[in-house]
Amino acid sequence: MKTILASLGLATGLAISPLAIAQEAATPAPAQPEQPAEAPAPTAFQKALAGLYVTVLQDAEGGVASVQNEAEESAILVFLTPEAAQAAKTDMDGADMSAQVVPMMAVLAQWNGPIAFEGSASEIEQAKTLAPEAEGFTAPAYFVTSEGQEIQIQTQTGEAITPILLSHDQAVEMTKQLESQGLDGSKVEIVPMEFAAVLDQMVGMKQDLGYRLLTHPGTAAVIQAQREAAQTTEGGQP
Repeated sequence: MKTILASLGLATGLAISPLAIAQEAATPAPAQPEQPAEAPAPTAFQKALAGLYVTVLQDAEGGVASVQNEAEESAILVFLTPEAAQAAKTDMDGADMSAQVVPMMAVLAQWNGPIAFEGSASEIEQAKTLAPEAEGFTAPAYFVTSEGQEIQIQTQTGEAITPILLSHDQAVEMTKQLESQGLDGSKVEIVPMEFAAVLDQMVGMKQDLGYRLLTHPGTAAVIQAQREAAQTTEGGQP
């Protein structure tokens, strides 16, 4: 694996302050309270990725591990699971690099070049088992379908979504829940698809169709552990 460090300020600078523009006037007018600018409505693509967190390998200077793709371009490495990030760190002898969990939208906002997605060996093996005819997977995602139709579920807030899962175990659990609710299990399938292909299909969506990419449970566990550690640290301060 060839490793290049791409510049990607994910750990700092995610919030960008607006520029203040000074205006001159012959007679200064009384200061008027500024009206907050109305934020543009999120696109269907942004909604789909809003809750998705991934992992990158980052050094102390903010450089992110990357590889050279077939076009000899620097493609940053984005891992769908912590397991995949740890395996890559071991392969590249990246002792000076640390795994950082970041929002996928932050990656896309700050990096204009190609991205190489990687999933864990266990998820790749599960995807190959489900679709042995496929050419191969590097970062699988999963849909749950019934008779060829993608299944929608209702969230606790009442929103109807079509989940796109990064965990095969999570997909299996979803099928069990559907069967317990009366859906014919013989008609339910878990369909793997390459994560990059999912993004390619979604990026041009004009209408929100309810697709939501869900963070891998392993990544979610890392986020939860970091929050608990931060709370413990804050609680221990005098």
